[in-house]
Amino acid sequence: MTSAVSTCFALGLLTTGFPLLTALGPAIVAQHLHWRRRLGGERTTAQWREGRSAPLPPPSGTEPTAAFTATIPDDTPPGTWLALADGRVLGSGPTPGRARRDARRNGSDRPTTARMV
Repeated sequence: MTSAVSTCFALGLLTTGFPLLTALGPAIVAQHLHWRRRLGGERTTAQWREGRSAPLPPPSGTEPTAAFTATIPDDTPPGTWLALADGRVLGSGPTPGRARRDARRNGSDRPTTARMV
């Protein structure tokens, strides 16, 4: 955005001071709305302090891959992240990174997909 304003000054389209937030403000709001729609809502500070996971993004409408159709053990508590590959659960943890780390500790060096139960 600042480059566009600088270019306008260089081309002579702007010759005096320009309140940058006049153009930048709506762009920030549009970007926020785009990411909120694409990735879902954010958790509040209170939810973060309680250790709750971030909300899942809305479904994309695509077909699930084999990684997401894995059979999840019945004793898996809600809110647990699972590292999945080829329809198998390879590791679990309270965050996606820890689930993948658990999969590596269990001997898997294959790329995994993390999914919250």
